[in-house]
Amino acid sequence: MSSRIPPTKVIPDAPPANILIPPQQTFEHADEERIRTRAHELWEAAGRPDGDGVAYWHQAEREVRGG
Repeated sequence: MSSRIPPTKVIPDAPPANILIPPQQTFEHADEERIRTRAHELWEAAGRPDGDGVAYWHQAEREVRGG
């Protein structure tokens, strides 16, 4: 039985090539970064209100993931 490293996919937000991350984790990480960036944009557009920003995160998540 051989132990094989799962293949990786190259995407713009991926970590350096010398770090092996299974493809699903790479895509999840890229989605999370896009969500974080969009949530921050939404929060800034709203005038940087106080609070935990959960509503902005959920809105950004819907936009990024198309839900």
